[in-house]
Amino acid sequence: MNVITNAYNYYMTTYAPKQSRSRYSTHKQSELKDVYNSIVKMSKESPTYLYDRSKSVFKYAINIKEEALGLKDALTALTNEADPTSIIGRKIANSSYPDAISVSYVGNNSSSDSKNSYELEVSELAKPQVNTGIFLPEEELSLLPNDYSFELQTKNTTYEFKFHISHNDTNNSIQKRLTKLINNSDIGVSASILSDEKGNSAIQITSDYTGQQDSNPISTLFNISSSPEDLDDVVKYFGLNNVSQLPDDAVFTLNGEERTSPSNTFTLDNSFELTLKKCTEPEKPVYIGFKTDIDTIADNIKSLVLQYNSMVDTASQYTTVNKVQSHSLTKDLNSLTKQFHSPLESIGLNTDEDGKISIDDSLLYQALEEDTDDTVQTIFNYRSALVNKTDKVLLNPMEYVNRTIVTYPNPGKAFVNPYVTSIYSGMLFNSYC
Repeated sequence: MNVITNAYNYYMTTYAPKQSRSRYSTHKQSELKDVYNSIVKMSKESPTYLYDRSKSVFKYAINIKEEALGLKDALTALTNEADPTSIIGRKIANSSYPDAISVSYVGNNSSSDSKNSYELEVSELAKPQVNTGIFLPEEELSLLPNDYSFELQTKNTTYEFKFHISHNDTNNSIQKRLTKLINNSDIGVSASILSDEKGNSAIQITSDYTGQQDSNPISTLFNISSSPEDLDDVVKYFGLNNVSQLPDDAVFTLNGEERTSPSNTFTLDNSFELTLKKCTEPEKPVYIGFKTDIDTIADNIKSLVLQYNSMVDTASQYTTVNKVQSHSLTKDLNSLTKQFHSPLESIGLNTDEDGKISIDDSLLYQALEEDTDDTVQTIFNYRSALVNKTDKVLLNPMEYVNRTIVTYPNPGKAFVNPYVTSIYSGMLFNSYC
């Protein structure tokens, strides 16, 4: 199973755009049964095809599947979980000064916390531990050729690094090697090389985590020590354990009450995820709350359009020269959107020759303010048609690639092949569908 997961992750990392799945990607058991039944029905009625197995086809199919998942998330977020007929949908958090404090809503859209609002002032940001080594002449080296090692200890683990110094090495070449070793270890710290105007360089090591991890105000997040058997103390020579900045908590006031956090990103009342970016001016608090209904509807519409345009772009990237019939999906999307051309245009959503949608903000807000219900109904009708199209793409992205019919199904003795839709990924299954 791990081999299959690693192989799929390779395809995703290499080909597909990285997208974080939202909570709208989770499904009830009944919904998963419906998906499976749809696959069974489709495979029973579908001819047998011979697919082009070039890399461009694999790349296209995975990208289209990912774009469709993103579009489905945007379509789902457009409606309220408690009331599917409402298009106010996903609540959107708002910060009066996003450059200092950014915010996103992570609560339940059906909850009654929409009246929550907060005032925050930030006096200190959470800091990581930083070790800054000794600046040494880049082209020199005072260590003897030999095998060396040192240990880097964090709160959870101890990692031993081993390396060799030869006659041709210099301070800078060893610093680069150690930096690469530390970064490749993935143990919660990162390393870089600093240089000065005198031709000297030093290693700087920074913890991935911030804040104090216990009540001791001078506690460190990691510690570096040399192995006792080494001829020379490489840690002392390079200054790897010279702490130049101790970790510290963020300090802020929430509605006038002082609080601390070991991280600059934290959740407030299980509703808002805040990220502190910089300190605020005294007595100038940042206000956290929700956008108005009209702003929320407009932003949700913009998110939908952005994801739709991304899918159109992906479908248009590959031409028949690449042995991919992306024009068929583009044609389907264009045809669907053209059916709603007039009502969409009346509320500021215009389609261009490429099938993409552009938004006239002033006209959209004017339509929402003058007749919110009619504007919402226009989007709701378009959304319903897009949901059907997106579900079809999700079910079988291979419908939009070059393929040759081998045999038609026997009307009297058709066989079910529920795995037919997995051929696009080489019979590999992803972990969320």
